Amino acid sequence: MRTSFSKKDEISSTEKLLDVIRGEAASSTGGSDVSLGPVASTGQRVGEFLTNLPFFQKRINVGVEIGYGYLTLVKIVQLSESRSKLLDYRFIPFKPHVLPHSPGFPEFLRSAVMEFCGSLRNVNLWTSISTTQVDVRQIRIPKVAKKELFNAIFWTAKREMGFDEKEGLFDFEIQGEVIEDGIAKTRVMTYTAPKGAVTEVRDLFSQCGLHLTGLTTTTFAVQNLFRTSWMPTPNISVYANLYLSDAYSRIAVFSQGDLILSREIKTGVDSLIISLVESFGEGKGEPSGGTTEQVQGGGSLETLEQKLDTLELNWERARSMLCSLADGEAPAGQAETVVQSDQEELVELVRPALERLVRQVERTFEYHSRLGRGESVERIFISGAINICPGIISCFGQSMGIGTEIMDPLNPANSFSRSVTPPVSVSERIPYTSPLGLALSDNSRTPNLLFTFKDKEEQAAVAHINRSIFWVFMSVVLILMSVFVWQEYSSRQKKAELSRLTQELAQYVPAVDQSSIMQLAARVKNQQSILREKANEYVGMAVLSELSALTPPNIRLISISADLGWMAEPQAKDTVTPGQSKSVAKSLVIDGIVKGDSQTFEASLARFLMKLGSSPIFINPAIHSNAPETYHEIGEAFHFVLKMGLI
Repeated sequence: MRTSFSKKDEISSTEKLLDVIRGEAASSTGGSDVSLGPVASTGQRVGEFLTNLPFFQKRINVGVEIGYGYLTLVKIVQLSESRSKLLDYRFIPFKPHVLPHSPGFPEFLRSAVMEFCGSLRNVNLWTSISTTQVDVRQIRIPKVAKKELFNAIFWTAKREMGFDEKEGLFDFEIQGEVIEDGIAKTRVMTYTAPKGAVTEVRDLFSQCGLHLTGLTTTTFAVQNLFRTSWMPTPNISVYANLYLSDAYSRIAVFSQGDLILSREIKTGVDSLIISLVESFGEGKGEPSGGTTEQVQGGGSLETLEQKLDTLELNWERARSMLCSLADGEAPAGQAETVVQSDQEELVELVRPALERLVRQVERTFEYHSRLGRGESVERIFISGAINICPGIISCFGQSMGIGTEIMDPLNPANSFSRSVTPPVSVSERIPYTSPLGLALSDNSRTPNLLFTFKDKEEQAAVAHINRSIFWVFMSVVLILMSVFVWQEYSSRQKKAELSRLTQELAQYVPAVDQSSIMQLAARVKNQQSILREKANEYVGMAVLSELSALTPPNIRLISISADLGWMAEPQAKDTVTPGQSKSVAKSLVIDGIVKGDSQTFEASLARFLMKLGSSPIFINPAIHSNAPETYHEIGEAFHFVLKMGLI
């Protein structure tokens, strides 16, 4: 793997956004100064204000991969849910013997990340743990209610994977529905990881003072490349990723962006190197034309040391041979035809290890075909240590009978990375595959060992409560706004009525005020008091006149007693307002007889009583007593006594 990369200017996304808003890019193109100072300062203030608003702040993801002797960083900005843009990348080598738990490593990691990010504001950090520590399986469960989903997945996965929930972290991802034997089932990708490994990585970043947003695996990072269409797969439903490393290889099968199967294979680049070393021991010729060093067997310690020295020398020579023809580059002084010949001979020397790799990959595909009900892999994307002889990659694809493609997400032709100049050669771009996939991580599409399904459920419950509170708050606000609008409308109506009354009042001359109204009211009350006194003087005549008009001929009034409420001067203890007499109830008592036919006495008296009740002067006339009596002058009659009130 090459570790020398071209240097480039590092400009963060925030600085670029500020440059555009401030107009610095436009001003830097001009050769002369133009007096736009105030305008530029205003634009700067507006830019700073806008960039501080949450709506204008773009989410920035940084993928951090800690490898053996190197640190790889990739920064992207999330433009939308389906669009991202590459902002920066960096490869930082360090001494291979420096491990993450070394004393000075946290400070080194913090300084590297801070220098790369500039600021951690609005930055999400994602990293990975070794894929060998994560067990990934795909299970299928019958459709169940949502509240029973976790238990169904957990116990099915526990039965098939046999993990210990106390030591291992369990999580899953629902990948849709499938029909199996005519029954609808839910397809679920489950995975487990040691809690100790997760805690170790999280504690490392905590020691650095860095907040880790997500922790996933390189396999899921590759899945991000497919799910975000950073690596397009047009018209291909099932494909695989073969990751080549020194000690092992990993084959992962994907279906429409979903990880279906992941398996570790013991055959790696070291296996190819061993095949070359063994060919030296068999006396086979070298592709580079050099002589072969052979060590004859012997039992002495010196002979054993010579064997080890020779093995080490041959190992480095074999690795050099394997990588010398990478990217089709020929050694100095050799023609292209010689290079092609060397590649063919080198392929023959590593064929035993290459065939083992092919067989293991084929068995994996066969297992997937049985698991996936006949779906076959249509293309293989190769990543990892691909800076080996391209003839080996070509031979692998021919042996598999499946189209192969080098996974090169930083290809200059990729529209997502056009704003940044990527490395020139493929071998220099390949190390950024995994960290780029990490930078594309998001909790909505990436399994996160720090944010499992239970955390998502809790977050969803909190979000549901927040939404409920929000809608209740909005309902209260709408009610208050309705009341406010109604009060405003009522206020406008009253103001209009007040304006009308004011205009009407203005028509009176002289102008009417509260003092004049009080004086007028006092005069009216005094006049009413005078009228009331005069009415009291003539109330007796009015009573007699009304009785005379209402009394029929067959009724004779013997006596009339009236209490008209007249009083003497009020005593000192009586509280009577000047100009008023003390209120006393008025009453009238009528004593009379009914003449005529004895059969009609009561009917005549009733008609007389009704006439009195309809009079405006008499109040509630009632019979006090009645009885038939005989009089000397008129004979038999009906004597009665009536009582009633007066107005």
